[in-house]
Amino acid sequence: MPVYLPMRSEPCRTRRVTCVDDVTLGFRSTLPKALIPPTRMFHIRNETGAHLKDSSERSFPEDSNPDPKNKEEMPPPLAITDTILLSSGHSIPQLGFGCYRSPPDVTGASVTTALNAGYRHIDTAQVYKNEQEVGDAVRRFCNTPEGGGGGGGGGNKVGRREVWVTTKLRDAPGRLGKKRVGNVGDLVAESVRKVAGEGEEGYVDLFLIHSPFAGPEGRAVQWKALEALKREGKVRALGVSNFGVRHLEELAGYAEEPITVNQIEVHPWCQQKEIVEYCRQHGIAIQAYSPLAQGTRRHDPVLTAIAQELDRTWAQVLIRWSLQHGFIPLPKSDTPERIASNAQVYDFALSSAQMGRLDGLDEREAGRVCWNPTGCP
Repeated sequence: MPVYLPMRSEPCRTRRVTCVDDVTLGFRSTLPKALIPPTRMFHIRNETGAHLKDSSERSFPEDSNPDPKNKEEMPPPLAITDTILLSSGHSIPQLGFGCYRSPPDVTGASVTTALNAGYRHIDTAQVYKNEQEVGDAVRRFCNTPEGGGGGGGGGNKVGRREVWVTTKLRDAPGRLGKKRVGNVGDLVAESVRKVAGEGEEGYVDLFLIHSPFAGPEGRAVQWKALEALKREGKVRALGVSNFGVRHLEELAGYAEEPITVNQIEVHPWCQQKEIVEYCRQHGIAIQAYSPLAQGTRRHDPVLTAIAQELDRTWAQVLIRWSLQHGFIPLPKSDTPERIASNAQVYDFALSSAQMGRLDGLDEREAGRVCWNPTGCP
């Protein structure tokens, strides 16, 4: 595919915002007066093998790249409205909002806050036990004027097709034996009812197998159940999570529907390059969970130095690193100020040199902060 670089545009007007992960830290936040206005459109290839589609160009403020000598190193501008074209033909919003460990009694408010802040991609799972709350919040938001879910304002309604919901099939059926594996279809249908609500028109945008723990036979049963759901029009795209290269190759041998996404842990200290490269070569987009390494590396000297150079926080730098690599990061928080500030990463960019310094932090397996099912049988 050709690469179309954005046209020149007028300077954007933003105010400085800092963001942190959902950890106990002090933070400062100044919310923008308005969303950055769109100018031209551009279409670029990203490093996962997918393509950015229908992205609104944004100029960077002058202080985001003070050294004129480095201008040629800067990537094309990104925007919160950017999407990635999946191999299924659907466009997924690049910036996602994660709901891992969000208690059900606060999930609805958090999702509403995220949608009002401009997120259009919500990630949940059966094991999170908050699919119902995610679905309820999305339906309320899409059935009221934009911002009417709690952020004030008015304007046009946001259609359901403009909000992307990802959920995941838990691995327990395969681990608990063939009897439970046989009930995968019921489990999948239950998730659709929770996320989409009752009615023939309900659907989930992306359904993933949460891990490969079900084993070869169980994974085949899970995937076939998801394919049946897609044929019924209850899911738009299918994918996996925590799959290693061997699991992906096995699945490709019998999958009738494209494997559009692999959701794995990705951040500078755990880059999973072998899996990422395989996915890039086979048109599988990477959703990056724990993109901020759960705050465990916020004092890393390379990270803090780059944050100082850009006058941004360590968290903003990490989210930006993920976006510029073409990943689909899923930052998570239940704090309204942090939810909003995590999305304010579009008024600066990392130079190629800064990206290289962060790329050099990879510790492979030692850099993980989460589980690692990618090597299971």
